[in-house]
Amino acid sequence: MTGGGYHDSGEYDGGLSRVRAELREMAEADGEPPEGRGEAANGMVVVAAKGGRISTVELHPKVMRLPSQDLAEEFAKAANAALADLEAKYPELSAGNIDPAALERQLAEVQDQGTRQMRRYMQTLTDALAQIGR
Repeated sequence: MTGGGYHDSGEYDGGLSRVRAELREMAEADGEPPEGRGEAANGMVVVAAKGGRISTVELHPKVMRLPSQDLAEEFAKAANAALADLEAKYPELSAGNIDPAALERQLAEVQDQGTRQMRRYMQTLTDALAQIGR
């Protein structure tokens, strides 16, 4: 069936593929959130960040001898390094790079394309059945 406004399934598949690729980039294949790591105090403070949050903190026993203010500063350095590492590895996950409105528009476009394509297929089937019934 041909006609004005007809788009082949490649256009629909392309739109769907773009959206799926963006979503796939937001998570690792195993479903675990991406992880960033940071260190401070010569490796005695190690922080990991997942999903934009601090997930683990490792403190070497010797670092506990530091004054509390120094320990807090080293922890902040390691935490910021972990978050920076996460953003460097996965810039698309940065809060400033995700545009929910744009993603919603893309999904709506894909849904609309799919609906139009399905209507065309149904009309083609209806026409074919009408031809067989003659």
